[in-house]
Amino acid sequence: MRIEIKSEEHSFRLILPTGLVFTPLGFTVAKGAIKVKGLDLTSLKWKDVRSIKKAVKKCKKANPDWYLVDVESASGERVRIKL
Repeated sequence: MRIEIKSEEHSFRLILPTGLVFTPLGFTVAKGAIKVKGLDLTSLKWKDVRSIKKAVKKCKKANPDWYLVDVESASGERVRIKL
C-alpha cells in the first residue's frame, strides 16, 4: 500500500506492505486507531477482513495500477492510495 500526500509546501509518502495491513495484528491496530464520526468498527470481525482482503487482491491482480483513493483539490493538493 502506498499513501502519497502532496501539496505546494509538503510532500509525504508512506509505503506499507498490503499483507501487513490485512493481518490480525494490523487489523486490530487499525480498528482501534480509526476514529471517524458515525463509523462503528466494533462489529467488524476477522472473517469480514478476510473477505475484503480477497476482494482487494482480486482487484489488484486484474488491474495493477488501481488506486483505492485518488483525489486532487483545486489548489493542487493531492491524496493517492495505491494498493
